[in-house]
Amino acid sequence: MVDMKVEHILIADDDVDDINLLTEAILEYSPKVTVTYVTNGVKLLDKLKSGYMPDVLILDLAMPLKDGKWSLKEIRNNIEWVNLIIIVYTTGYSERMQMECLKLGANYFITKPTTMVTMRNIAREICEATFEFK
Repeated sequence: MVDMKVEHILIADDDVDDINLLTEAILEYSPKVTVTYVTNGVKLLDKLKSGYMPDVLILDLAMPLKDGKWSLKEIRNNIEWVNLIIIVYTTGYSERMQMECLKLGANYFITKPTTMVTMRNIAREICEATFEFK
């Protein structure tokens, strides 16, 4: 369990429906959390380079221009962002993919949920910074 207060969450995902559902679940659980989003890896890196530092980055792997793996590598190669908590949040799952993302520096790897109940549970764990995804 991580001991921190989550106030700013950045979602990097090109699927606006997924962004909206996750944002809705986060704000339902914790209305004071600020949720920002970008839709590709280039915008993600631009956002971080501008000085914006979220408490948690929720990163989809399948994005246009620069994908999640590229973004993960770039973030972990920058000393300023080494402590950023990164949750890979993706539709596809394989043990190989999960291990690769963790090796690249992701803190957590979760598969996008198929139910709103599971989405709410994930939102709660993110907002509480418990990160005990099931």
